[in-house]
Amino acid sequence: MFLFSWDTTGTSNNGVAERMNRTILDKARRMLLGSSLKKTFWIEVAMTAVYLINRSPTKALEKGKVPAELWYGFRPDVSKLRTFGCVAYLHKNKLE
Repeated sequence: MFLFSWDTTGTSNNGVAERMNRTILDKARRMLLGSSLKKTFWIEVAMTAVYLINRSPTKALEKGKVPAELWYGFRPDVSKLRTFGCVAYLHKNKLE
């Protein structure tokens, strides 16, 4: 007979993953509150939070490295990043 026990408080045993999930949710909440977007954009906000985290320096890596750089093999271009929730326009050619 085997007896298994687990934590029923809802937290996982993987503290690193749980901390990253919390970081993503915290960043997404702040971005959504700081913009004038509706709550229906929650998924896009969370994906943007992950995108930004993967392009931000972290203490876990060598100085100046970002996770996306290690994944893709080159430093990602962040020159086109804009303030989240700002007005954006789509330019369409008249020929299309």
